[in-house]
Amino acid sequence: MFRRLLSHMPLILFALAWLAIAFVLGHLATVKQLWPATYIEGVIKSVDVIKDHFTGKHSSDFMGHTDIPVSQMAQARMQVLAPGGDEAFLLVGGPQRYLDFCPGSGCLAVIVDRQGKLVHGIPFRPDELRQGSIAQSPYEQPFVNPGLDLNPQGLAQLPGGDLIVTFYNDKAFPFGAGVARIKRDGHVVWYRHDYTHHWPTLLPSGKILVTGADISTTPMWRHLGAGHMLVSGCKAGYLRDTVQVLGSDGKLLESRSIYEAMLDSPYRALLLQTAIPFKKTPESCDPLHTNFVVEVGAEMAAALGDVAADDWLLSMRNISAVGIMDRRTGKMKHVFRGNFFFQHSAQPVGAKILIFDDLGASAASGPSRVILFDPVTNAQTTVFPGPETPADTPFYTTVAGNIDVSADRQRALVAVTEAGLTYEIDIATGRVLTRLDNLHDLRSLGLTSPPEVDHAARFKQFGAYYVRTPAVATVVK
Repeated sequence: MFRRLLSHMPLILFALAWLAIAFVLGHLATVKQLWPATYIEGVIKSVDVIKDHFTGKHSSDFMGHTDIPVSQMAQARMQVLAPGGDEAFLLVGGPQRYLDFCPGSGCLAVIVDRQGKLVHGIPFRPDELRQGSIAQSPYEQPFVNPGLDLNPQGLAQLPGGDLIVTFYNDKAFPFGAGVARIKRDGHVVWYRHDYTHHWPTLLPSGKILVTGADISTTPMWRHLGAGHMLVSGCKAGYLRDTVQVLGSDGKLLESRSIYEAMLDSPYRALLLQTAIPFKKTPESCDPLHTNFVVEVGAEMAAALGDVAADDWLLSMRNISAVGIMDRRTGKMKHVFRGNFFFQHSAQPVGAKILIFDDLGASAASGPSRVILFDPVTNAQTTVFPGPETPADTPFYTTVAGNIDVSADRQRALVAVTEAGLTYEIDIATGRVLTRLDNLHDLRSLGLTSPPEVDHAARFKQFGAYYVRTPAVATVVK
């Protein structure tokens, strides 16, 4: 037996050597995250993107078909439950949406009146975006289908009716797909295919305020009292968020680094929430995920005393915090935290901050809610769902969630992204005034057979806005 074992020893040693090599490679790949881990992850990511590119038939915002017949879709899109204002609604559209108004690629956006009737439809012309590009940044995206992959996320209407539109592409890195100026007929004036992301806002001067990013592949370490800790890092590159001011011609006028402001502030330890500080493996690809920026306003500036009315109010999702940046110095003056979690769309309402809180609500009010946060006292009040909100009102999203406040500050449009719904609410009581359902007729696409195709499809809803518009309905072909 022993002699037989000795005779097979070269083969046994050969097998053990390969096992040892496999163990070392496995350790490097899974624990140390060295080669071939990055190569394998890159291959898997590319395969997933290629599969989506050739098999995807719907925009990534498509949620599925409902039990609402297409014949009842027009009435189901809007339900007026109580008197509201007299404004019309500007609704985010996108690929395959509102095909009944914009055959072909769908409507980029639509304006509807208080009865749910179309006032204006703006066609989505994805092929014009690249033709009108005035800025181009490198992306990691093996394939891209502009007609399906470029989804509008936020809108801002200029005085003449043109739209500022921000785009996202969840099949690319980074996900922010830039910002464009689009005419009322859907034709592209200019497009910055850069790392702009989330929702734009307009300044009183007419300039455009957006969140953007720079990309870094160098891990960021800081001495935080217990040795050097990893603050940010990601082997594919991580986002270093910025706030940017653009002119109406799309030119960059101002830029401040939100990431650097946080890193150089007393609040930098909050960045540890999105990294693994005691390991060498970079983990955080999106340390802040800044999703909204707006001016502080005179009332909040007066209440706080140490900020200017035109300083920046920032919503930073991945650290569950709202901050105020000094517009002139780029320093972070304040960072506010409560029991809100992964919030979006933080904006001033007088001296307080209205916040879409995605995940911080109690079991009684549901996982998502809208709150008013007092930056002076840190007190917060749940606005919606409120005492007059029906208990069975669907109100939950794990991502996004946008708020637009009426000019009189009495009402708000709340877009619940993953529910595909928008509610117009009374801010004081939480009463639902209007319910908007993001329903669409996809029969012309020929992708689904009966009976499912004869039911309205629901898409995610990223934004709804109050607008003033002429009463004459127009649909541009």
